[in-house]
Amino acid sequence: MTTEFIDTLLKRLTAHGGRGLRLESGAPVRMTDAAGVARDVTARALTRQEILGAVGPIVPDEARRRLPEEGSVEF
Repeated sequence: MTTEFIDTLLKRLTAHGGRGLRLESGAPVRMTDAAGVARDVTARALTRQEILGAVGPIVPDEARRRLPEEGSVEF
């Protein structure tokens, strides 16, 4: 995955008035809409490596430091 992937997801999120994206290893990407309803926006599950490759460049340093021990971060 590349930063183009996350850019595309963020553009879709904005275009549809979404509130958030959830990228979880072993699951499809999910978008939460303005009403709080989550739906899959990719057909296949992503690996941890794919997720890290896509969001690595945009993860804040503080969140990046927490990732190894917590396994998940919100930012």
